[in-house]
Amino acid sequence: MILVFQTKVGKDGNCFSACLASIFEVDMENIPEFPDDDASYYEAVALLLTPHDLAYVRVSPKDPFVELMFHTGTCWHTIEGISVRGGPHACVGRNGRLVHDPHPGAPPPNL
Repeated sequence: MILVFQTKVGKDGNCFSACLASIFEVDMENIPEFPDDDASYYEAVALLLTPHDLAYVRVSPKDPFVELMFHTGTCWHTIEGISVRGGPHACVGRNGRLVHDPHPGAPPPNL
């Protein structure tokens, strides 16, 4: 994983794209910005991930499946929710632990 920071913040921020760029270790220009509506969003994410044999699955942290995911080797993922700055936000996680907040004002990661 490399540290890629979002280039847009706020309501139209691109934190999720920055997370994927970090995980894929590519520049932001290689990751699309995703549409706002849910149907188009999930379709665009699937189009990006499917060629890499990956999928986007939303799982509650309380779901027992989460424990199983983190016991099968290294698992890179996003952690999504409401930011301390307000509004939806995505960060990079590894095996259930937050390792990178792509917001430009976030403190450095604890790798």
